[in-house]
Amino acid sequence: MEDGCPCSYPMCELQKVLPDNILCRYNERQAEEAVAATCADELVRKCHVQWKQHVGKTCEQVLERDEIRMRVLFEERMTAARVRKCVKCGTGLVKSEGCNRMSCRCGSFMCYLCREPITGYNHFCQHARSPGAPCRHCRKCSLWTDPTVRLNTKH
Repeated sequence: MEDGCPCSYPMCELQKVLPDNILCRYNERQAEEAVAATCADELVRKCHVQWKQHVGKTCEQVLERDEIRMRVLFEERMTAARVRKCVKCGTGLVKSEGCNRMSCRCGSFMCYLCREPITGYNHFCQHARSPGAPCRHCRKCSLWTDPTVRLNTKH
């Protein structure tokens, strides 16, 4: 026996020399390889993951990897929901505090809520109301909102 030898041993010879537990693992491995070679794209295991993505990993390892991937995707989407692109130069802007009138280093201004370019404060509601409460008199954007609270924006 040498590494890379393409020859195989007949099963009757292997049964003579291998212990039962190793022979069982050998048979399982042969079956896995045969199945993977013929229809790996169509098979799924009990965790509903395709066979070709599962080979060599336990169900727990596959599910843990998927959970991590989903968590990263969720965090990326949450970050993207807070980032605004400047309408003039495309620079990413994130509101951490202050009002909803955002200024960019290029000199342009935009509304954090609806992402429209603005000048001054006429874009925002001027009616008196409780902080965070919607206006009953107009549909203009609010000048002050908490950036950590998810908002129903126009876009």
